[in-house]
Amino acid sequence: MDCSLPHFPSFPSNSGCCVKCKFRANRRRVLTIRHKSSGSCVERNLLSLPATETTMPHIELPENLPGISGLLAFRPETAAPLMQLADVLLHHAGSLSQGERELIATYVSSLNDCHFCQSSHGATAAAHFGNEQLILDVQRDFDSANISPKLKALLTIAGQVQKSGKNVTTEAVDRARTLGATDVQIHDTVLIAAAFCMYNRYVDGLATWAPQGPEAYRARGVHLATYGYVPTSERVSEAKATGNAA
Repeated sequence: MDCSLPHFPSFPSNSGCCVKCKFRANRRRVLTIRHKSSGSCVERNLLSLPATETTMPHIELPENLPGISGLLAFRPETAAPLMQLADVLLHHAGSLSQGERELIATYVSSLNDCHFCQSSHGATAAAHFGNEQLILDVQRDFDSANISPKLKALLTIAGQVQKSGKNVTTEAVDRARTLGATDVQIHDTVLIAAAFCMYNRYVDGLATWAPQGPEAYRARGVHLATYGYVPTSERVSEAKATGNAA
């Protein structure tokens, strides 16, 4: 399974430079940067770089793969089911639109303060909705965001799941139902929220690094919105197996 995530820049983004991260070997928070044109080397203190780009992973991971992509490449055996789960939850036909499901994943990831996941899935949600500002509005205060009352009620449930499964209240569920949510939509909201607590803790629990700015995630967001979370070859094989091949 090809678990690499294209479209992310090398660490750090630095046109014309080859970058080698030395701190993994000697625990010095220093980068050696060799310029391709001159061959000269300079050192940069990692403390001068954005915090999310200076994280030292707790284990030895493939270089230049941010967030969960490095973890997937490190452990292909667990990568396949993790990405298949994400594909079913967020990309397959479901009870909620793909954009709504990505928005739930983004919101929960923001509550968990997982920079990589909220940025990556926020970019994917924005690709579905065609509106980056809407995603930011939901992360900051979904009650005042321009989304449906039903989706606001489902985000309330997702936020309760993020704190604890036992925090989900009958009142929140009843309100979602009153606003038109089906049992399947409530189920899927809880499952997405619970799954992304797991994904967020996986990414941050091993101290993976993540690009800082939103521009680093836009192309990947479009890719995920279009093709989903499993490699194209697997999707073609699945289509043939189910008789849905083009």
